[in-house]
Amino acid sequence: MEQLEVGLAAAIRALRAELAKATSHGAGQPMHLRVDPVELTVHAAVTRQYNGKIEWSVLGLNGAPKPANTHTLTLRLTPAWKTAESAPISDCAVGSQGSVGSTFGPQPVPPTSEETIGSQQSPGPSSMNHLGLLLGTQWQPPDLPSARTWWEKAAEAGDPEAMNNLANLLATLWQPRDLSSALAWYQRAAQAGNTEAMNNLGLLLGTQWQPPDLPTARTWWEKAAEAGHVEAMYNLANLLASLGERRLLSNARAWWEKAAEAGHPEAMCNLAVLLATQWEPRDLPTAHTWWEKAAKTRCRRSHILPCD
Repeated sequence: MEQLEVGLAAAIRALRAELAKATSHGAGQPMHLRVDPVELTVHAAVTRQYNGKIEWSVLGLNGAPKPANTHTLTLRLTPAWKTAESAPISDCAVGSQGSVGSTFGPQPVPPTSEETIGSQQSPGPSSMNHLGLLLGTQWQPPDLPSARTWWEKAAEAGDPEAMNNLANLLATLWQPRDLSSALAWYQRAAQAGNTEAMNNLGLLLGTQWQPPDLPTARTWWEKAAEAGHVEAMYNLANLLASLGERRLLSNARAWWEKAAEAGHPEAMCNLAVLLATQWEPRDLPTAHTWWEKAAKTRCRRSHILPCD
């Protein structure tokens, strides 16, 4: 089958032209339509030119197999008209009719409270973050410098997920590792409510920072765990059990139980070890139950004792 390609910019330009044509046809019509954000899903091939420039081409497959470098993109496009003074207006009516006669083009529409909230969330930083994910985790070989650049742009624009991804890169893959910058980005993402960043901030402070800052790590794990982050529940329980205070074992058990009930295999294993070896009185039947569940989910590690 013939496989047709067109540049992504050309495809969007054609869509813009069709929307403008539809708008012009609406002038003077009895039924009027608002132009709201348009979702466009396309199959696009990614190619790198000899000069290093990345290009996207929209594919018209016509039944042909997709090439290996094909990705599915969903673009959310918000039409923004310009007034005579060149001020962009996102809300517009197609062929609206008022008391002074028919009008055509952008018409201010009073926003609802939901629209006001949504308008504060720009899709730009999210797109930058996803581009960083593509280059840093799916591209072969990974292009970490470019991924870092896009994550930095998205993070500086206020995207908490990008902040967390950037911090992950700086703390684990970047050479040399930049733990100070990773700490700063984890903190910003965590303070913005990103539970993944809260958990990662706890890991950084509790396992990589020198000297470890266990009180602060515990604080962030508690925040993430209370927000429902399963891995944070497991990490918090590990920390509490490792402190050597018998009064904390009840808290450790409670968090391991929550994580285990959510399907975390290592939490199942640690909970079983706790109940069989350190709990007073020992609870072997319950320990046996959790070991069985851990075995079925292939537990790979235990904080207290080796887990087969």
